[in-house]
Amino acid sequence: MKEGPLQRLVSACPILPFLSLGLWMADTHLMSSGTVWLSDTEMNGENISTLFVTLTLSFAFLLLFSVFSPPRVAKALAMPRAVVAGGIVASLGCFIVIAIGPYYLMPVLPYEVIRALFYMSGVLGGLGLGVLCLHCGSLYSGLPPIRMTTYTALSFSLVAVSFFVVVGGPEWAPIKGGPSLIGIIVFVGSPLVAALLSVLPANLDNAVRPQAKDPLRSSGRTDLPVSFSKLMAVVFVFSLIMYTVRSATVQHAPVENTAGDTSVVMELLLFLTIGMAGFVAATGGARLNFGRIYSVVMVVSVALVSCLPMVSALPLDLIRVNAFLCYLFELFLWCVLSIIAYQRNVAALRVFGLGFGCYLAGSGVGWLFGSRVFGELLSAFGDTIPYMTMAFAVLACAFLIFSERELDLLFGSGGDVPSLEDLISREVEQAEASEASEPVETQIVHKGLFQEATQAIAASYGLSPRETDVLRCLARGYDANATAEKLHISWNTVRTHTRNLYTKLDVHSQQELIGLVDEARHSVEDEA
Repeated sequence: MKEGPLQRLVSACPILPFLSLGLWMADTHLMSSGTVWLSDTEMNGENISTLFVTLTLSFAFLLLFSVFSPPRVAKALAMPRAVVAGGIVASLGCFIVIAIGPYYLMPVLPYEVIRALFYMSGVLGGLGLGVLCLHCGSLYSGLPPIRMTTYTALSFSLVAVSFFVVVGGPEWAPIKGGPSLIGIIVFVGSPLVAALLSVLPANLDNAVRPQAKDPLRSSGRTDLPVSFSKLMAVVFVFSLIMYTVRSATVQHAPVENTAGDTSVVMELLLFLTIGMAGFVAATGGARLNFGRIYSVVMVVSVALVSCLPMVSALPLDLIRVNAFLCYLFELFLWCVLSIIAYQRNVAALRVFGLGFGCYLAGSGVGWLFGSRVFGELLSAFGDTIPYMTMAFAVLACAFLIFSERELDLLFGSGGDVPSLEDLISREVEQAEASEASEPVETQIVHKGLFQEATQAIAASYGLSPRETDVLRCLARGYDANATAEKLHISWNTVRTHTRNLYTKLDVHSQQELIGLVDEARHSVEDEA
C-alpha cells in the first residue's frame, strides 16, 4: 500500500508524534511560571498559584476519573477526535487567560465575571491537557525501554526549548505592558499542536511493539503488583511536600524572581535531558538505572527539606534545587510508568491515570496548602517542626514504603512478565538484527527461539536467574570479559557462575554448552 504524506513524514522523523509530550508539558510549566501570560501589573505570584491549583487539580481529576470510568468512556478518551478536541479545549483555556488580562477584557467586565473566567480557564486547560496526557501515555507505553527513555528525554528538552523561545523571542506585544506576541502564540498554540502531532500515524503495532508470539511479552492483561500501589503513595506524598515548599516561595515572591528562577532551572533541565539522551544512545541502555535516579532524587529532597529550618529566608539556590527536583521526578515517573505499561501489558489508561493522576493530585494539593495554609502553620509552630516532619515523610517514603529494592522488584520478572533487563536485551538484539544481512523478521524468530530454549534449560536444570544470564551470554559466544561487561558484574563472578553452569549442565567447554542450547532451540522449533 502506498504511503500517504503523513506516513512519509513520520517515517522520515519517527519521534515526531512523541514530541507531543514535550509540547503539552511545556504549556503546564509556562502556566506555573507566569512567563507568557502575566502583564506588568502583577506584583506577586498569587494569580500563578490560583491558576496552577485550578489547572492541576482539574488535570488530576480527569486522569483519576478515567481509571474508574466505564470502558466506553475510557475508549472515547483515546479516540483521535477526542485528543484533538482536548487540544482545542486546552488552547481555549489558555486563550481565556490572555483575554481577561488587565489590558484586554478586565477593564470592561465586572470583577466577578473576570474571576469566574479565570477559574474556568484553569479547568478547561486541565481537562484538555488530561486527554493529551492519556493519549501520550498510550503512545509511550508501546515503546521498548531504550527508545522510550530517549524520546522522553528529548521531549523534556523541548519543554526547556519552548521556554527559551518565549523569553528569548521578540518582546513586541499587541498591547504595551501585556504578554508578548510570541509568548501568546506558544502558550495558546502548544496544546493544539501537541494534539495534532500525537494523532499522527505512529504505526506502533508494526514498527515498535513486539510480535504477539514474542516470549518476552504476555498476550493477556496482567494485574499491577502491590509495589505499584506503594509507588503511588510515594508519588503523592513526594509531590505534595515538594510543591508545598515551592508554592510557599512563589506565592509572595516578585514575578521577576519566579521567572528568573525558572530560567536557571530550564537551563539545567536542557543540559540534563540532552545528556541523558546521549548517554542512553552511547551505552545502548546497558547502564539504564532508574533505581539510582530514584534514590538520588529522594536523598537530595530529604537533605533540602531538612536544611530549610536553618535559614531565615529561602535562598535562591534552594528554591532552584527544589524546582529542578520536581522536574527530574516528573521525568523519572513518566519513564517508570511507560515501562510498567509496556512490561506488564497493562492498559496505559490505567497506569498513567493512576500514576500521573496521583502525582498531579499531590502537586495541586501541595501548592494549595503551601500558598494558603503553610505560612500560618510556620507562624504557629515555628520552622523546625513542620519542615522536619516533611523531611521525615520523604525519608519514610524513600526507604520504608518504596525503596530502590522495591523498584527493582517492580521491574523484575514474575510468571509471564519479563524483567526490564530482558526487555532491554531484547531491544538491543532487535537493533542488531536490523543491521544484519538476514531479514529482520527471520532474526526476531530466531532470537525468540533462543530465549525460549535458554529458559527451558534453566527450568530443567534449576539455574538461578543470574546463571541463566551468564548461560545466554556464553551461548552467544561471549568470553568471560565480554560477559562481565554486559551483565555489569566482576570477572571472578562470571567465572564462578561458569563453573556452576558446567557442573549443572554436565558440559566441559563453551562449545559443548553452545551445542546444548542449539539442541534445545531445535526442540522448541519442532514443537512450535
